[in-house]
Amino acid sequence: MTRYAYLGPAGTFTEAALRTFTQSHDELIPFSNVTAALDAVRNGNTERALVPIENSVEGVVARTLDELAIGEPLVIYGEVTLPVTFSLLVSPGKEKATISKITRVVISEGVSIKNILSISPVFPSAKINFKEYDPFRIPLMYTFV
Repeated sequence: MTRYAYLGPAGTFTEAALRTFTQSHDELIPFSNVTAALDAVRNGNTERALVPIENSVEGVVARTLDELAIGEPLVIYGEVTLPVTFSLLVSPGKEKATISKITRVVISEGVSIKNILSISPVFPSAKINFKEYDPFRIPLMYTFV
């Protein structure tokens, strides 16, 4: 059994990437930020960690690069590429032109904002509202009006 730290919470793309190579008997432990996940390896609480280093919307994940550059040295063991697609789903019969507001709860350090902004050209008349979100306290919410 191997203990893996990862950028949580459960259900994130990081967990999905981790599940592509772990075994059912491995222990997957979510952490609230990249620093905490990498520190779990540094302090011996886990053997390995999986954190995002790049994504297709924003590019490099600065927090991960900073932690690898300035924190106690770690060895990169491997790499996982996880293809991701985003979908905007609405009720049957709802026309794109009638969507006037998109409310998206923000999950992470700017990456989620970039994700939702990437669909904004599709809905030029929609107002996008962002709300802060702590993934370890309340469930993720999307509202499309």
